[in-house]
Amino acid sequence: MKELNIETIYANSPQAKGRVERTNRTLQDRLVKALRREDISNIADANKYVHEQFISQYDSRFAVNLEVPDAHRVADGYDLKNIFCYKTSRQVRNDYTINLA
Repeated sequence: MKELNIETIYANSPQAKGRVERTNRTLQDRLVKALRREDISNIADANKYVHEQFISQYDSRFAVNLEVPDAHRVADGYDLKNIFCYKTSRQVRNDYTINLA
């Protein structure tokens, strides 16, 4: 995150965490009822229903346009292969052995 100059914003308050939890509970509740209405009882049919119908219906009913400007930015100038990789610290000891820290 530091290498990309992105600030992490944590949901430290119960209110912020509650918004996420409420949304998940609402989605789970509505999806289960919708699957029962459609008489769907297997995962393959449920996945098909979610992608083809449920998401668009849910979004058309509950989505809110907050008129927030797009916060995405171009990744030009960043070496993403070297940023999104495993990084480890190593230490060369006096006996010329390498210690992975």
